[in-house]
Amino acid sequence: MKLLIDQGKNPETLLNTNNLYDTRVVGRFCEEKNDYELAYLSYKKGQNDEELISLCAKHSLYKPLAI
Repeated sequence: MKLLIDQGKNPETLLNTNNLYDTRVVGRFCEEKNDYELAYLSYKKGQNDEELISLCAKHSLYKPLAI
């Protein structure tokens, strides 16, 4: 999954449709690349509430958190 995200070949669709990845690992990877929207998608899919709240609070992503 990390390679596909690095290649940039429609990563949003891959994160939403593929169920065979560790959402915490991929979320942290996306955070390190400063792609907070992809990290949000990954954490949300895996129901990683603590990481999701931390990400949104740290980077002022209040609108996605409210949804």
